[in-house]
Amino acid sequence: MTRRVPLLSGTRLLAIDAPGEAVVLRPPPPGIGIVDVGAAVREALSFPLSGPALEQLVTRGGRATVVVEPPALPIPSSSRDPREAAIEATVDELTRLGVDQARQTLLVASGLHRRPGRAELGELVAPEFARRFRGRVEVHDASDPGLVTANEHGSAPVRVHPALTETDLLVVVSAAETVLHGGP
Repeated sequence: MTRRVPLLSGTRLLAIDAPGEAVVLRPPPPGIGIVDVGAAVREALSFPLSGPALEQLVTRGGRATVVVEPPALPIPSSSRDPREAAIEATVDELTRLGVDQARQTLLVASGLHRRPGRAELGELVAPEFARRFRGRVEVHDASDPGLVTANEHGSAPVRVHPALTETDLLVVVSAAETVLHGGP
């Protein structure tokens, strides 16, 4: 005897016939979402799970680079992308701790994907934040001849965007999410 099992496939819901003796494993129900992403980020920066708080790491008047994912990288389990609020809260917290926005860089970690365009970069943050942000927005492009050698790994140099080496502090704003095949 078979039974119909609903299966999410992309944006479609399929009904699959499973043999009667099959063991069907179902995912746990979705957890309760974070109501105030900005407050959660500020708390995480003040009370990290390990290591010192951001306040102890910041050099007042120094430079900070905030590494962010490209906006095209989806977060399937979230109805609203929390990275906008997380980036804003991080930049505001750095400013509060003495790093002027003009000395902050948002570095988009696009890896080997195509370079995001101006419209896509506009999706990184809310329009109000984009109008008031006075720092730089850079894109890490693996083919950029302006990359600097950060380290030697065997015989191959590890080349990175200068914003990663010419800074006093690196903060990564990322979503802990697994996507199909490691990316979009």
